[in-house]
Amino acid sequence: MTAVDDSPLGLFSVDLYARTGVATSCLTLQDHVNADVCMILCLLWLAQHRRVLDRRDIDVLEGLTAPWNKTIVRPLRTVRRALKKSNRLLDNVATHDALKDLKKLELETEMLQLKRLYDDGKVMHWGQHSDSISAAAQRNLNTYSELLSTTFPRSDVDLLIAATLASEADQLG
Repeated sequence: MTAVDDSPLGLFSVDLYARTGVATSCLTLQDHVNADVCMILCLLWLAQHRRVLDRRDIDVLEGLTAPWNKTIVRPLRTVRRALKKSNRLLDNVATHDALKDLKKLELETEMLQLKRLYDDGKVMHWGQHSDSISAAAQRNLNTYSELLSTTFPRSDVDLLIAATLASEADQLG
């Protein structure tokens, strides 16, 4: 992810996504259970602030950006992935440059989605307080997976929670 959004959510997302295994887990959830990576990052950021959201809260939160994700982010991803496949057939500089530009644009649209989530302003006050970041992250991810009518793989959930805790520890110094 590129840092076009310097909001606390944007900065957290860039930091978390760069941690070992996080990108792979997020993309696994995106590709296999249709999870929105920006929603996952937002839910983990809220968990880091010890906020636990219920199903209704997550549904409303998703509604803030679902149209953007559906009409802008996902189509860009589809085009980028199709070009990536054809890039193997059309191995030339122009195709490579177009692929690079599409990836950058896709990441920028995801950062704009995160900015929209943060700019709502009320999001920091949603949900209930939790004494534990780990418990909040677990609940938020479980509730989101239920909303998607699926179960997130335990290994991905554990990795994302560990990375969120490590991010918090790094911030505290």
